[in-house]
Amino acid sequence: MPALFLALLTSALALAGTRSAVLTARLSRELGAGARTVCELFPHMKEAVVNRGWAGIEAAMPDEIPVIGASLKREGAFHAFGFSAHGFELGPIVGQIMSELVTQGSTAFPIAPFNIGRFSKT
Repeated sequence: MPALFLALLTSALALAGTRSAVLTARLSRELGAGARTVCELFPHMKEAVVNRGWAGIEAAMPDEIPVIGASLKREGAFHAFGFSAHGFELGPIVGQIMSELVTQGSTAFPIAPFNIGRFSKT
């Protein structure tokens, strides 16, 4: 019996505009290229069976910097969004920051640059 294992592969592809045949074709090419790269780097993956996949909309802020911190409008509400395809990498530290904000009301990490207020009109 072959060995069973789980591999998690991630990728990001930014496609602007409405869904069309052109964008669908580009997406298919990009995904195919990614699969070939995986097989080149990990030859044993050539026989792998894809169990499931996921695609979704990635949130991006105008300055491409996420929003992390307390809401300016609702006490006790906190933000962590707009990671511009970096959420997977930043998830562990943002989780720690958010847990500190929720349970202690503050964090020792310097999160001022991530405040939602940076988009307020002055």
